[in-house]
Amino acid sequence: AIPLDEVFSLYEFDQQLRREIFNLIEIFEVSFKTQVVNYLTLLYNSPFAHLNRKNYTEFENFKYIKSTIEKIELRAYKNDKYAHDFFKNYSNESNLPFWIISEALNFSEFINLFQSLTRQLRTNIATIYGINSGVLNNWLVTYKIMRNICAHNNVLWNYYSFQKRTNYQNRRYKSIAIAYKKTAVQQDAQIWNTIFSLKYLFSQAN
Repeated sequence: AIPLDEVFSLYEFDQQLRREIFNLIEIFEVSFKTQVVNYLTLLYNSPFAHLNRKNYTEFENFKYIKSTIEKIELRAYKNDKYAHDFFKNYSNESNLPFWIISEALNFSEFINLFQSLTRQLRTNIATIYGINSGVLNNWLVTYKIMRNICAHNNVLWNYYSFQKRTNYQNRRYKSIAIAYKKTAVQQDAQIWNTIFSLKYLFSQAN
């Protein structure tokens, strides 16, 4: 039988681990939203670039995102000070700018928006972080899952994702590993890989 004090110690460790991972992902969420909003806004010189149909791969994706945004706009108008002030100051506008929408979208919704963008846009945004869009998308899915685990107080320490792991033996990503002088990048420690990838993304965004 496992001693009760070991079980309690593991529980406390997992509790602290959830807090740390959640905080890291929360910091990345702000950074990621900022990068996407800035890129699209500057690309089209418009605060409403998120409503441009040609930014999305499929019409159904665009319809889904637009429907989500419309619900958020309605909710935000009633509850969000920034939204209320925007419509008050710009009474001729019927939509909220991307920067306000990005704050109202939760992390999962914003990831869905990113995944619905055209391949070229996703590639360009991923380039900001020095990786390709496939790798960024893979990491985003993992962050979304782990954030949900943390938010709902599920067990995290032995979490394993079946998401395809980044091949750090590839010349492009091996340089990332060398930069941080890590030797365990090929192991199956999903949590370690998450912390490593977040640290790398922070260094690129700053």
